[in-house]
Amino acid sequence: MTSRIKKINKKPSAKVSLSDARVAIAIIGICAVLAFDLSGIGGNIRFYTKWIACGQKPVQKGLMFASNMNFYEESPVFTPIRLSPPLFCSPLEAEMSGYSASSDDYTYPHLDEYRKSR
Repeated sequence: MTSRIKKINKKPSAKVSLSDARVAIAIIGICAVLAFDLSGIGGNIRFYTKWIACGQKPVQKGLMFASNMNFYEESPVFTPIRLSPPLFCSPLEAEMSGYSASSDDYTYPHLDEYRKSR
């Protein structure tokens, strides 16, 4: 009877190697980053989609705590919390929407140049 129990208990145990654990952790990490980015807080997917649609890196509305004015600034390539500010394909498009090139004064250099060329 004990020999039969020993035969049954001699099944190979499933051991997880260190490299398998690293791969699993990497996959879980990538999935977590993508889930965060696809949420409303991330906003990077929307940014990269706009970048592809425009053919160049878009500019975004400037942060309000820096100034009380509506201005635009260059978008950072990656930021963990983007909070979906308005994105514009070019500085001219931002200026046409009423955003200043400076956070200190209402200046519209691209719009002025556009008006001169017409």
